[in-house]
Order: sequence, then C-alpha cells, then structure tokens
Amino acid sequence: MHTLTAIIKLTLIEFVRRRIPLVMGLFFLVMVYAIPYIVIGDGTVKGNFQLILTYTLGFTTFFLAVFNMFLSVNVLRKDWRDKVLFVLDSKPVARYQVLLGKFIGLCILNAFLLAIVYGFTLFNINSLERDYQKQASLNKHLDLMPGDLSDAKATVLSARSPLKPLLNKMIVKYQKERKKTISIKSGKWFHWQFKPEEVSKDVKSYTLRYKFYTSSTTDTYKVRATWIIGNPTKDGGFIRLITNNSVNLYHELKIPAKLFKKDEILQVSLGNFNKDSILVKIKDGLVVLVQDRSFTFNLLIAFVILFIQVIFLAAIGLSFSTCLSSNVSLLCVLAFYVLLLSGGIVKDLTHSKILPKEQPTISAFDKGYNLYTKSLASVVSVMLPDYVELSPMDQISRGVTIGGSFLLFNVVGIGLRLLLVLCFACIVFATRELGLIQDIS
Repeated sequence: MHTLTAIIKLTLIEFVRRRIPLVMGLFFLVMVYAIPYIVIGDGTVKGNFQLILTYTLGFTTFFLAVFNMFLSVNVLRKDWRDKVLFVLDSKPVARYQVLLGKFIGLCILNAFLLAIVYGFTLFNINSLERDYQKQASLNKHLDLMPGDLSDAKATVLSARSPLKPLLNKMIVKYQKERKKTISIKSGKWFHWQFKPEEVSKDVKSYTLRYKFYTSSTTDTYKVRATWIIGNPTKDGGFIRLITNNSVNLYHELKIPAKLFKKDEILQVSLGNFNKDSILVKIKDGLVVLVQDRSFTFNLLIAFVILFIQVIFLAAIGLSFSTCLSSNVSLLCVLAFYVLLLSGGIVKDLTHSKILPKEQPTISAFDKGYNLYTKSLASVVSVMLPDYVELSPMDQISRGVTIGGSFLLFNVVGIGLRLLLVLCFACIVFATRELGLIQDIS
C-alpha cells in the first residue's frame, strides 16, 4: 500500500509540474462562465436554466472525454521515454502497482476538475436566480411574468421522482402485444391510475408530466386534449382541464395535493377530440412527479455518474497504451468512444432476431452467419455501455430525480467493465518486455 501511495503521489506531482490541473481548471472555469453568454436560449426563465444545465453537462462530458483520451494514452509513454519504468522495474515494485497508481492519479485529477465545474455551475445558477429576482422587483425585465421564476425553480431547479401509473388491463394488453405507445383514437378516452406510496403533508402540489405524438409530421401541430384528474365519485372531488399543446415536447400540469389521499387511487383521464389519434408512450409517456430531493444533491449525483463514465474512458486509453503505440492507442480509444455514443446500435443488433419471419427456410450458411453476427454483437455489447442511455443530462434539465437504480446501474454496470479492463491492462503490462521501447514510442 505504501508503494501504491508513493506512485499516486508521484503521478499527481508530475501533473502539477506540467500545470495540467491549472490549465484544465482555468479552461473549465472559462467554459462554464461563458455558456450563458455565448449560447442563446428561448428567452424564458425556465429555458435559460435548462440551457445552462444542458450545455454545461454536455460540454463538460465532451471535453473531459477528449482530455482523458490524450492524457491516458501518454501517461505511461512519458515514463517509458524518460526511462522511469526501467528504474521502477529494478526495484521491488510490482508493475500492476505502477499501472494502478497512474490510473488512480487520473481519477483524482478528474474528480478535481469535476468539482470545479460542479461548484461553478451552482454559482452560475444562483447568480442567474438573483438577477431574475432583482429584475422582477425593479420591473426591468419586460418578458419576466409573475410566477416565471417560481415555475422554473419548481420544474428545473428541483428533483422530482416519477410516480408511474398502475398497470390496468389496457396497459397490460399493450405490453403483451409488445407495443411501445398507447393509441387514443378521436372521440375516445384513456384512463391512468396512480397510487402514491406515501402522501407527505409538506407537498402542496404534484406535477403531471406528459408528451404527445401524432401521425402529423410537423412539430408545430398542436393537440387539444381534455383532462379529468381526480375521482368524481369520492369526496376529494376532481378538476377538469383543457390543454392545447405542441407534439414531441414535454408539458406539465399542476395537481393539487388535496386530490391525493392516502390508500386511495388517483385517476387521470385523457379525452381526444382531435381528428388524428393521440400517441402516448407507455414508458415515461405520462407520469406524476413528486418533489423528494434538493436540486444541489441531484446535480451532485449527476456529476458522480459523469465521473464514472470519464474514468472508464481513461482506463480504456491506459489499457491500449500498454500494448500499442500512443498514436494507435489514441485512434483505438477514439473509435471506442464513438461506439459508446452510438446510441444503442450494438444493443439493437444484439436483440435483433436471428431468423426473420418472412424467410421460413434459410440456408445453413446464412443461419451460421446470422448466429455469428448476433454472438459477436453480444460479446461487443458486454464492453460497450450505452452512454446516451446512461447520461443524466435529460433528468437534470427536466428536474427529475436521478433514482438509486439509475445510479446503481451506472456504478455496477460501468464499474464491472472498468475492473475487467484494468485486469486486462495489468496482465498485459506485467508481461510486456520493457526493452522493446521502439514498439511503444
């Protein structure tokens, strides 16, 4: 342990000597500070907050990924070039300790940079909030309507967990038919039912979030919908609303807390009085959001997930550098990162059917080829987590709580792959002949 600690310390000293923390820290400070000024939003308070969060997380993820690609494939190359590894190899230091020391040093450096971005992001949010409060009190912002700031704080600067609808007969039927959307025809109604596990007295209202799809190809198409929320047969009453919303966008409605009662089911009914059918996704198409966590803690969890993702990329670059030249390693880790951002293409190949239904008879060669393709895609998908699906950006920008299962899936899913990559790198590095310096540099 003392040897590993010494290598970590030497790695960090080398980073400081090369001014990497200073340069990258200043770069991220300038980037986060400049985002509200260089990126133009929709002009609304809610949109500006979403813009800051979305672009901050997006730019941070991209630039940290590029930074780790270059640094991870060169962190060992410099020690090879300066003959430091030859000196360490003559001492009672295991090679895996050298590799782990370099990797932990990279992890500490990434944690430092993400801490800077996290702190300055909160500073940006608080500064913008104070500016809006000051403008509202002085009536200097002509576009700032009463309630805009409170609405933005309730919908974006919050952490609300989704309360998914109960499974009724219709939803079960759609799931058995493997359909992803619920189709509500013109003049028809569809009913969802919600039952909260615990009704808190501190919650004044709940939020109904929904998104519509139609057969219309234009995003400007608006859907006129009639809502009945509550139980008309119960004493708590109900509310009736008519909305006129654009398709392909998330919209929200406030639900009074008095409609939610302990051990009772809340019914949400949607009536379609348009000429086209309304499509609602079964998963995340219509949910009730409940405030259960502070925005600061929710943003912290998002940065923890980003940290796990970038150190996995650093481990990939470090493993490539143990057996390939720096240029080839950089190309390999770049290709790997592109696959990580592929949006689940490999996953779709993995879950595709081997034998298509339209071909009842298939040759032995085609059958073997399909089986080989599916097997190869399955093996590759083991090492390729879908970074688009695992990104916390969407939850943060919509004020949705990053659940424990989502965090656990990132930690366990990427963590196991990380351990596998490090084990492979340690084995390769331990058997590598250091005298073949020309093969590495």
